[in-house]
Amino acid sequence: MRSFPTVRRLAAVLATLGLMAVLGGCRPAAPRPATPPPPASPITFTDVAEQAGLRYHWPVPG
Repeated sequence: MRSFPTVRRLAAVLATLGLMAVLGGCRPAAPRPATPPPPASPITFTDVAEQAGLRYHWPVPG
């Protein structure tokens, strides 16, 4: 006759395998196709620093 810890371990393994089998069917059959990104809009840069009164000078020593 098997000892109690062995039976308990076997029951835990069987329960885990059963749970894995049940939960394995809970996902979609195939992944959804990716949605295409929206079309990119052109990026424009407008330098407004001088109009805003910013006059910063970054001196480089040497």
